[in-house]
Amino acid sequence: MEMKNGNVEQRLENFVSGKEFYLQDILGCHFEEGNYTFRVWAPSAQQVWLVGDFNSWQKTMPMVKDKYGVWSIRSELPQNNQFYKYLVKQNNGEEIMKIDPMATRFEARPGDAAVIGDLRKKRWHDGSWLGRNKRSNWFARPINIYEVHPSSWKTHPDSSPYTLKDLKRELIPYVKKYGFNGVMNYPARNFVVSLLTKDDQIKAEDKFSQLVENYPSAFLKNCLNNIGTHDTERIKTVLHGNENLVAIAFGLLMMLPGVPCIYYGDEAGLIGKKTLIIAASFHGDVRVNF
Repeated sequence: MEMKNGNVEQRLENFVSGKEFYLQDILGCHFEEGNYTFRVWAPSAQQVWLVGDFNSWQKTMPMVKDKYGVWSIRSELPQNNQFYKYLVKQNNGEEIMKIDPMATRFEARPGDAAVIGDLRKKRWHDGSWLGRNKRSNWFARPINIYEVHPSSWKTHPDSSPYTLKDLKRELIPYVKKYGFNGVMNYPARNFVVSLLTKDDQIKAEDKFSQLVENYPSAFLKNCLNNIGTHDTERIKTVLHGNENLVAIAFGLLMMLPGVPCIYYGDEAGLIGKKTLIIAASFHGDVRVNF
């Protein structure tokens, strides 16, 4: 990622005092002064090494710890699109490979190494909508949400489903005509599941960017986003019982533009298939470690 951290020392000071809100601009992998710099916060570690394709995954690149507990290294060896991880010698002396929690890309599953590279720039077009919100008390205005399943709302004469472009031409004018200013965002679930279960992250990101671009700005900020409903498989079932992926799915849900919606039971790790009764009611001691 191209560096935009400003004064690193000051921002790390802000970090340890709880005042830094854009940690991704400081930690992780960044292109600085012609080379890549790597930073990771591991205050209790005895030692951290940067390992990857560029050094044959050997302990040849020890990182240096600062007073904030952040380990860092800058080198000319790492190159764009190479894989990397951190080798951490924990407080108990055990050495373990760790992913970069601030990485912007990862290799295809089943691998989990981070990938060096820049985020592709996306030009958004919601400036006028954001400006209107600043000038008015939008919390006091009424909101009307329209729930629609795109695949069953309307199809072509040959029964093929509408594309996003088709929906933009017909569904959006329909919703606006009847006074709705938001929609239940079912495609958000498809994006999250695809991102966590498929190999092609870039394709999943492109699909979501297309979805965002095809929603009117006023709709987008009022979307009710979900990763589970009464007529879908439980998210934990879809993710094959992997609680780490379920936790990531909820994290993504909270970061999407709009309003996050959690279907009853998903937060407790209930499972179930796509049926009228998708999961048994709570019984016993249902717990999940998110």
